[in-house]
Amino acid sequence: MPGLLRRLRDRTGPGLLFAASSVGVSHLVQSTRAGAEYGLTFIALIVVVCLVKYPVYLFGSTYAAATGNSLVDSYRKQGRWAIVIFTVALLIDMFVATAAVSLVTAGLIKNLMHIEAGAQAVAIMLLLACGTLLIVGRYRLFESLSKLFVVLFCVLTVAAALVSTSLLDFSAHDYFPVFTADRPSILFAIAVAGWMPTSVAASVFLSVWVKARAETSRGRLTPKEALFDFNLGYFSTMALALCFLLLGTALLYGANIGIAQTTTGFAAQVIEMFTSVFGAWTFTGVAALASIVMISTLLTLLDGPPRTLAAIIREHGSTQKTIFALTVVQIAGTTSLLLLFITSFTAFVDFATSTAFLTAPVLAYLNHKAVTSGDVAVELRPGRAMRAWSVLGVVFYTVFFAAYLYYRIGAGAA
Repeated sequence: MPGLLRRLRDRTGPGLLFAASSVGVSHLVQSTRAGAEYGLTFIALIVVVCLVKYPVYLFGSTYAAATGNSLVDSYRKQGRWAIVIFTVALLIDMFVATAAVSLVTAGLIKNLMHIEAGAQAVAIMLLLACGTLLIVGRYRLFESLSKLFVVLFCVLTVAAALVSTSLLDFSAHDYFPVFTADRPSILFAIAVAGWMPTSVAASVFLSVWVKARAETSRGRLTPKEALFDFNLGYFSTMALALCFLLLGTALLYGANIGIAQTTTGFAAQVIEMFTSVFGAWTFTGVAALASIVMISTLLTLLDGPPRTLAAIIREHGSTQKTIFALTVVQIAGTTSLLLLFITSFTAFVDFATSTAFLTAPVLAYLNHKAVTSGDVAVELRPGRAMRAWSVLGVVFYTVFFAAYLYYRIGAGAA
């Protein structure tokens, strides 16, 4: 058994970091809200979105494992315009996504430690603490912490979801209400899809983490190991999204409990979902573990964008000083966003997750071009079916992008 665990440890890493970055706003917030407001109706949306998006994230891991470089290197070869588009997506994740995740984490911490300070103040303190951890601990400590916390939270969430199925009473409730295609519902569906399981820019972070892992003592993942690592992380995130949907349905929708509109109130509801299943005595443990997992998500967002932006700025390799400086910029920018622009928690989360479609079609196209280019050995390039799957994803992102523009600022807003 120790040998098996050691082999599993050596074959995983970036994929579980990807899972850590996913088990955050898209899962705790959006999947739970979907279950609370629409029952099990969103099962199809979550499954279809995760399956359609699979190639775009896979290509990040595939390209890095096959070439030893990140997707940033491929974007640079494809032209300056590609770098510009990606930088826009990166800045959205660097500030908007980080602000959203830090707010959710702050709400959990406030419930756990009974802190009276405002959510924004707690979020800023978390940003400073997590930034310090990354600067001091570097990649290996970051990877080890995330892997442990994600595994523990996965076990807890799956167990809670399985137990909660006993609370479903199909004779008393219609858990598959008809989806009304009005403007608010469609915009919410787009918001759920936007970060399901996470933003498309995370495919580049994944390639950066695969490359960074190769620079540690554990060495470079082979393409086969990278595929195993990615699949383990990716399908875990899809299963967890369905678990949170189920929890929201069984414990909130079935009880006709509305979603709280404040950060602290929503965090309390998430914790109560678990304690209602396992008992009130588990409050501290559940709140602590949920907080730690969200901190790991925040860590990925404080590591991925600065490390990736450093690779863009320094064409021939980034330095720790550059990453440190960009982390400081990220914390300062996110702090300004938290203090000046956030008035509604749920509205901001919906805005943050929906913005993923602004650059997603182009990034999906760029990733497709990367793994089918001459940089990747012929035997490691995706086959015909995977290429067709990838093209389907580009079409999917484009349709959602058009729908978002129509319903947000076009005729649908009238």
